[in-house]
Amino acid sequence: MSDVDILTRIAAKRRERVSTEGYSLGSFLPPERMHPVVPFPRSNFVICEIKRKSPSRGTIDGSIQPVRLAGTYRELGADAISVLTEEDHFGGSLTDLMVVKKTFPDLPVLRKDFLLDVTDVEYSYRAGADCILLIASLLSDGELSAMYARAGELGMEALVEVHDESEARRVAPIEPGLVGVNARDLKTFRIDPLGPVRVRHAIDWPCRVVYESGIFEEEQAALASQSGFSGVLVGESVVRDHTRIPAIRRGLALGARQAAATGSRGAVNPTAAGRPAAWTGSATGTPAATGPDNAPASSLHPGGFWYRLTAKRHRRPWVKVCGIMRAADAAVAVDAGADLLGFVFAESPRRSSAACVRECAGLDALKVAVVVARDGKDAEAVLPLEVQELLAEGYLDAVQLHGDEKPDECAPLAFPYYKAMQLRTPEDAKGLGDFYCPRCLVDAYSRNARGGTGRRLDPEILEAVCAQGPLWVAGGIRPDNVGELVRQFNPELVDVSSGLEDETGYKDAQKIRTLFAEIDAAVAQEASV
Repeated sequence: MSDVDILTRIAAKRRERVSTEGYSLGSFLPPERMHPVVPFPRSNFVICEIKRKSPSRGTIDGSIQPVRLAGTYRELGADAISVLTEEDHFGGSLTDLMVVKKTFPDLPVLRKDFLLDVTDVEYSYRAGADCILLIASLLSDGELSAMYARAGELGMEALVEVHDESEARRVAPIEPGLVGVNARDLKTFRIDPLGPVRVRHAIDWPCRVVYESGIFEEEQAALASQSGFSGVLVGESVVRDHTRIPAIRRGLALGARQAAATGSRGAVNPTAAGRPAAWTGSATGTPAATGPDNAPASSLHPGGFWYRLTAKRHRRPWVKVCGIMRAADAAVAVDAGADLLGFVFAESPRRSSAACVRECAGLDALKVAVVVARDGKDAEAVLPLEVQELLAEGYLDAVQLHGDEKPDECAPLAFPYYKAMQLRTPEDAKGLGDFYCPRCLVDAYSRNARGGTGRRLDPEILEAVCAQGPLWVAGGIRPDNVGELVRQFNPELVDVSSGLEDETGYKDAQKIRTLFAEIDAAVAQEASV
């Protein structure tokens, strides 16, 4: 069976074992539940997982002692424990869950498994689970509804897990009060950090939503809570390093403050007024409660940059028009359909100004400052003062870091941000995974041009990037070649600057319109194939 059938394989193996061993799968269950059901937390919560191995990572820690690990999780700030009880692929059992619940009867415990029917729900209850995982893609509508209802009758909660918008729409009729969105595709086990944020838009009933998988760093937890998630479920990251838990908690709190701040606008500047500040929940790591008097209502976004970006739904790629030096050019770009506007604040013939950014405040597009915060590995990473001021005033939504910034330096400079990388060879594409932002922008390498090269990347490099995930691409894109790029590589975002100019720094309105027409034509052609 191929890798794309991992979920099917796990479910089939479990059905086989249940048919021969029964629903307890070798564990001795008491005839009745021994401990009262404990409610799951309401907001800003961290669920830490007990698992020994996984299909994607192999053995994580085969020596795990569930009670000891659960105690460590609790001491470090976990609000609930998830116990993987599937044996063949994750190395767990119902016995693991029962010993954890017996030792910590007041700690909420989730049974995470590939549950198949109502009897599974009843056995989970007897074993001591306070909550069960129901995987929507594994269950029919009838099975899901019956299992969800039975869990409620028993006083348990059910974490209903979805992976895409169609699954979210499928579960909407039962309006589950606890929904999990998994960043990991359970067919391929690949992670897309932006996937849950995209799906979050489709969950439009009152509920708590949990971001599952892919949380390793504080800033990733901040992304989740800023994007409307009530909590996170973390597995491998905390199994391997328990000390990550406090940082993940801080990230949740930081993102929640950003999301809840009245009138929050733009990105967050953790180094306001040029004074260094710790990323971990400092006062300067929260947005200003008020913004400029003339900031438009459309710039109010408690969901943050990534949430607002994923709200933009097209059949075509997102388009960023970069190198904006005149508000009139920005207006033409937005009218044509630009999703993002880029303002260069680095050494460049297209260097913008704070005045230009402020003039563009009323345009319905996300505003991004392109900066080189670190120029050389021995230089100090510093955000330009005028960018700091624009962030503090709420005129910018994110920062594109285009220099030699290291992964741990990025979020303390500005959040949200994304990293731009200049690639010389296909091998360089592996470095994209070193950064914690949901997406990285790729550009061609140039020794002299740091804020954009104007050169196209070789197809071999683009193929290497696409093999790792969605493509964000800049460099040498013009109306006469963008269609080919879209047809061949299906980018998620294209970043265009000099290809829209007749004169350096000044956009040509007809070229902008032609660019969008060519993109739309290419998308339509691919859809018809």
